[in-house]
Amino acid sequence: MEYLDESWIIRHIQFSFPRDLPFADARFHPDTYFEKSYQRELEQYRGISGIQSGFGHSEMYFLQDFCRLISGKAGQKEDIPRFFSEEAILLSTDSAISRGAQDIATKIDSLRDHWDEIELNLRDSARQRVGDSFLFHASGLFKKQIADEDLLEATAAKVQSVLRAEISPKDKLFVIRRDISNSLKELMYGQEYIHPFRFDAFIVKQDNHLCFDYLQFSFAQENILEQINNDFLDPG
Repeated sequence: MEYLDESWIIRHIQFSFPRDLPFADARFHPDTYFEKSYQRELEQYRGISGIQSGFGHSEMYFLQDFCRLISGKAGQKEDIPRFFSEEAILLSTDSAISRGAQDIATKIDSLRDHWDEIELNLRDSARQRVGDSFLFHASGLFKKQIADEDLLEATAAKVQSVLRAEISPKDKLFVIRRDISNSLKELMYGQEYIHPFRFDAFIVKQDNHLCFDYLQFSFAQENILEQINNDFLDPG
């Protein structure tokens, strides 16, 4: 928010639906709707005019260093806190909120462990100066190899979890059949899992260096009406 002409106005607002399941709603398969949708989103960023002003080389170098860090190509866990302010907030794909540089470093490190590669598209992005700070929006890809045996074991564990859930037998049957069907479908597309994500950040200057004050990773969400997000199940 911003105080302008003796009143508060909203400068940036975002709605998103982060989630934590074995599959994001939009896994890439060759020549699929989701991959085309991702490319369209990149084109929209390229088509934004006038929003790139004020974003200089130092800001881009900062983001490039961060990309190398989260992709595992450079740096260790102890290098992560310097990218964040002490009061920073991180929203991750599992709906968890991390606060402060050290807490966020733990979460970022777990992301690096979980995914084989985290690729953030800096070239096709939207950024804007707000005073001495910057809004930044981009898309990226999470990549991971999952063996068929591991996928089947994870599916079996999900089935056992559903059987223990306090929901009606009808809902149990629906969820189990859906999860098995989803897993069999995923097996058809191979062991490489590529999920697009959205990346939103607020970058500030603190002690004469750049750092994130707010950061969010979120999956695209497509299949809300099919209850693929399991919102009626107890997450415990």
